[in-house]
Amino acid sequence: MEQLESTQLNMRDFKPFHAWQSNWLGLGSLGQKVVRALVKVKPGDWVAAFESWYFNSLLAKAHRLLCPKAQSKSSSSTLLSINSNH
Repeated sequence: MEQLESTQLNMRDFKPFHAWQSNWLGLGSLGQKVVRALVKVKPGDWVAAFESWYFNSLLAKAHRLLCPKAQSKSSSSTLLSINSNH
């Protein structure tokens, strides 16, 4: 009888667990990495933490795409000499 009661108690949490597990298994490795990082931080406000991470990631990606890579010394010194002449 005790085992039946234990099973019944655990069944009430099955739907949320199944939904979570299904979502987790559907994530790629990068998505799982993000969720692990959020769980490790244990934020008080999950939505704000995710939005903050997402916008930071988006801005970092845009910065990498829009800003040129470090120039070589020769092209940097040429650019500096051009600017100092004006």
